[in-house]
Amino acid sequence: MSYGIVYKNYVQMMDYLINPFNWHFSLSDFASSAAGRLHFEDCKKLFLLNFFVWIVSGVIVAKFHKVRARFNKTFLWIGIVGIIVAILMLLDFDEFFVIFHEVLFRNSDWLFDPGRDPVINILPEEFFTQCFVLFFLLFEGLNFWLARKRA
Repeated sequence: MSYGIVYKNYVQMMDYLINPFNWHFSLSDFASSAAGRLHFEDCKKLFLLNFFVWIVSGVIVAKFHKVRARFNKTFLWIGIVGIIVAILMLLDFDEFFVIFHEVLFRNSDWLFDPGRDPVINILPEEFFTQCFVLFFLLFEGLNFWLARKRA
């Protein structure tokens, strides 16, 4: 499969996951089982919850930014917990990934069958490892920047 086809389908997948108005999961070049579509719907709900929490948190921080000492301690503790989670993740990503899914998902639909949901073939474990590492680096960087800025 060419890079262009993979990229086009990746963009379609990401549009579904982050676009609050797109509730129809469909990829041009990959079939999807009912369980696969349900898992993507669950992922979409988590993405949207994440965006909501991020926006609400931003409003709270902007509104109460003068309470510096409390914010500084909060950001520091969030940062410490984030570093601990990141270390655990890097020690055994496979185990972390399984626990992550068991905690956040209500079923085992995340265990894709490549025969029924071939999209998993273009989303290898290394892709998810890199996504998690990038998220934690950005999250921790922003968190410590805010803690330092508020000090």
